[in-house]
Formats: sequence, C-alpha cells, structure tokens
Amino acid sequence: MTDSTVTLPWLVFRQDDNGNRYRVG
Repeated sequence: MTDSTVTLPWLVFRQDDNGNRYRVG
C-alpha cells in the first residue's frame, strides 16, 4: 500500500497489492 491511500475514504475504498482501488462498502 502507498501513503496516497490515506487520502481516500478508508472505510469506502481499499487498495490491493496491485494498486487497484475498489469499494468495500
């Protein structure tokens, strides 16, 4: 994961090992 992930709503978006973002609810 990268630090850029924290700029997104963590409870709504997750980032996988490939760097792809996806909704988790």
